[in-house]
Amino acid sequence: MTPQKRALLYICRKKKFSILLFLLLALLSSACLMGIIMVRGLEDTQSTLRRTFAGSFYVSTDWNSVGTHPENVPGFEFLNDEMAERIGDFEGITAVNATAYDFLASDELTLIPGAHARYLKETDPADASYKNKLYFTKSPSYAFNSYSELAPEFRMGQYTLVKGRHITPEDTHVAIISDVLAEQNGLDVGDSYYVYDYDVTGAFPNYNGIDFDLTIVGIYHVEAQQKTTKFTNESDIAANKVFSDTHTNVETKQRADDYVYYPFVYFFVDDPARIDEIMAAEQERDDIPWEYYLIEADETEYASVAEPLRSMHTTIIVVTCIVAVVLLILLYLVLRMSLQSRKQETRVYRCLGYSKRNIWGQFVIEGVLLALLAFIPAAALAPPCTDAMGGAVENIVAAQNEEPPEYSEAEIAAAMRDGSFVNMMEDMQKLYLDEPVEIDMDTGLTLPVVLASMAAGLAAVVLFVSIQSRELLNAGLR
Repeated sequence: MTPQKRALLYICRKKKFSILLFLLLALLSSACLMGIIMVRGLEDTQSTLRRTFAGSFYVSTDWNSVGTHPENVPGFEFLNDEMAERIGDFEGITAVNATAYDFLASDELTLIPGAHARYLKETDPADASYKNKLYFTKSPSYAFNSYSELAPEFRMGQYTLVKGRHITPEDTHVAIISDVLAEQNGLDVGDSYYVYDYDVTGAFPNYNGIDFDLTIVGIYHVEAQQKTTKFTNESDIAANKVFSDTHTNVETKQRADDYVYYPFVYFFVDDPARIDEIMAAEQERDDIPWEYYLIEADETEYASVAEPLRSMHTTIIVVTCIVAVVLLILLYLVLRMSLQSRKQETRVYRCLGYSKRNIWGQFVIEGVLLALLAFIPAAALAPPCTDAMGGAVENIVAAQNEEPPEYSEAEIAAAMRDGSFVNMMEDMQKLYLDEPVEIDMDTGLTLPVVLASMAAGLAAVVLFVSIQSRELLNAGLR
């Protein structure tokens, strides 16, 4: 009788054992299938999101390498316009956006009141701190950009230009303000207002007295929502933000006799899928002193969406491995018990003249047949389960991008005491859109996934049977 016929007879005769082994193999196949499908789906989704959102990288100065006296560092060059242009003159880079941030005050631009306005009311004008508090009620946060349209607020859809135009590298002494500030100050595109710098710390007196007239070239509307409290500073209110050109920032530093450089310069690529390749090629260049610079992919937009996906990816890998190991141990033990109980059967086969290879073939065929049968319900069960898991992941991602939490005054007061106030305010005041980013994760079965899972199950069966049958087949006939 052939090994195939003996294997079929044994499976039919030993129903309890066959059912137990079938269930274990079905569970093992299901776990492997669902794990592979979910991991592949999460990786593909992260890759798609990264190609969609992470279309740039940024360069900044590595101050740990440069130190506090950059003028004494051999070979170091400041990250200024010339260096930004040199780095950006590279295949695959389509745009360069140099950025800087500062505070400039104005008596002609009334801001939406914030915490400093409240502090000012509670302060005696004769108090030494009154002048500084007054300055902050007039000082919005200025974002200096080569191209304002490439600022993250505009790229992410949080702000929309509703009038005028964006800032370009050719502009000098220009600004883009919100429609709220334009309306309450009676300003429009083409109007100018006076700004000045002031050093509140006393450490940089050269900045005192630096002033400009800024011409409004554009007006934006805040599309995103923001939660504010009585503790929200004027500079943190979304509609108080002002965008200006990089020449104004450079001139400010020059007039203050300060180092002229950009904290961050963003480089946009033609194909986000090649961003790692382009970054690696950039770092091979000999004309850039990379030992003094840091280069990173800009994942500002991508990170907030992808963070829950990364966590889920790690969790699923760990859980799948744990479940698979437990099931493999059980499978090993069940096969061991089964083969140990077949010593007499093996001796009979040996006495009838069957070779060890022939008997081993029967044992393997039994396991392989049950594994193939077990794969059918596993393949049928996996898609609906992974669809449900994929839906849960999509809901988690959506929840991560919904409106931030709102804290009571008691919770804020407690945060002030324990030192977590700044993080709490940043968390609550961050901008959010009414329609969060949605993802579409592919959790369908594919031929490579099916073959990989099937191969893993069959390999485990053949390996375990071979290990367990070796002792049995090498035993004497008595």
